[in-house]
Amino acid sequence: IIHQLFPCLQAWEKLMDDSADRQAELPTDFVPIDQTLLLGSAVDEYAKEPVLYQQMMELAMEAEESVILLSPYFTLDRFMKQSLQDLYEDTPELLIVTNSMAMGNNIITMAENVICGTPANTLKGAVFESQMAQSLHTKAMLLDGAVTLIGSFNFDMRSAYIDTEIMLYLRSDALCHAMMAYADDLIAESYAANEEAKATGLGQSVAAAVPFGKRMITLILSPLAALFRFLI
Repeated sequence: IIHQLFPCLQAWEKLMDDSADRQAELPTDFVPIDQTLLLGSAVDEYAKEPVLYQQMMELAMEAEESVILLSPYFTLDRFMKQSLQDLYEDTPELLIVTNSMAMGNNIITMAENVICGTPANTLKGAVFESQMAQSLHTKAMLLDGAVTLIGSFNFDMRSAYIDTEIMLYLRSDALCHAMMAYADDLIAESYAANEEAKATGLGQSVAAAVPFGKRMITLILSPLAALFRFLI
């Protein structure tokens, strides 16, 4: 019996050693969180009411100084665009960071933007298009340097009306300031894509060139992408 148990004991000891090593590698720069709240959309299949998006916009409208939106892309219907318009009019500073056509990896979304317009052409606020080598994947909203919402919600119709998404509400000055520093780094590597963005003096003044093949693919796919934009 001992002969049979010996390999198990060895495996258990190795597992404990590995676990201790992993714990030793955990980051030590934790920050206090004053309040947390898990927000989510309905779990029903297929079409649903945009409850999560409405909750996010209601929280954003409470901001008194600034709102920073980070999303890989923006594919919005009239209702979603109007809510962002209302947010722009209600908030002293609205910054939007998303992928550029040159660096983004979602060809279908870029194709939809060809016909329906890019965020820089359709949204108010300072729009910055990331030109970092790695495509932006962060979905977050930063409010007044105090509240961070982060999770799986893309600013698109699919996340609002079809998919089940979650966002974690975190009230913490330290965390939000860390996220704002991350956003500052993104903006420094982003193209100031509209007049509001240029007026901030932030970002880059020259847009990265879109590869010829990528531009042709987006043009070819644009009619189909626009037709089925709610599924993107």
